[in-house]
Amino acid sequence: MITNEMVGLKAERLTMLNMNTNDRSSGLLPEDVTALLGDSDLVRKVLKAVERTLLAESLPNFVTASGSYRPQMLLSLLACAHAMGIYGSQNVEEAIRQRKALDYLCAGATPDARTLRMFRRQNHVLLKQILHSLLANIWTARLPAEATGARSYLEGRLTFWAAPLRPDWDMEAERRIRLAIMSDSISADE
Repeated sequence: MITNEMVGLKAERLTMLNMNTNDRSSGLLPEDVTALLGDSDLVRKVLKAVERTLLAESLPNFVTASGSYRPQMLLSLLACAHAMGIYGSQNVEEAIRQRKALDYLCAGATPDARTLRMFRRQNHVLLKQILHSLLANIWTARLPAEATGARSYLEGRLTFWAAPLRPDWDMEAERRIRLAIMSDSISADE
């Protein structure tokens, strides 16, 4: 039985993990990026990021006791969920039933929390690359041309000190994956 005290402790642990003042990407994007794009645009960007990352890769199906899943689907699902601020495997499993975008990415094959946890553990590097690509794409698409480097040399020299920092999307992708791992660890303790 989950008490209010346990829920508060879980939220406190996640908040502490989320507070990293040295993170150059912190605060540049909201935890749930659908606030900027909407679900359908996010799904499109996720699918493009997966396609770009796995262009030359041929991954076998991920087979568990609960079923066989295409790795592209699982990577898309986890990247989309993490971009929506949904981290724990149980939370992702529940969100598939509640969020049309996640249900769409599953294409009728809904993985359970255990499958998601095992897949994320085994494909951490690929998931991080996809999240990096996705978050950088979202950030670049929402900025005016001058902030992304599409300006003349002279304008660049004059506004060098006023230019925003280049975010560290590897660090942000890793942070989101660690939040998922931490959330799963907390859930396992309950």
